[in-house]
Amino acid sequence: MVLDELDAARAKMPKPKAKAIVEEEDSISLATQAMETKDRLVKQSMQLWEKAKSLSSTEEKTSIVSCRLDGSTQFMSEDDCQLRGGVAKSASG
Repeated sequence: MVLDELDAARAKMPKPKAKAIVEEEDSISLATQAMETKDRLVKQSMQLWEKAKSLSSTEEKTSIVSCRLDGSTQFMSEDDCQLRGGVAKSASG
């Protein structure tokens, strides 16, 4: 009776060749998933760059001012100057 149960359990166990084939299929599917993920990320990156806008002086909405800060003059946006505790002066005037 015990031997019959052991024989039945052995029959249900996967064969070593089958296990190797399953592991190979798993590794192939993982490689395929990795390639699909890479392709998807590249595609998303390309879409992002297509939507990207160049930064030029015409697109800049904030005005650049000279900022008197800690005894030196630096150029930055007026908001940044005020946040850093400086005194803003318009660069054009």
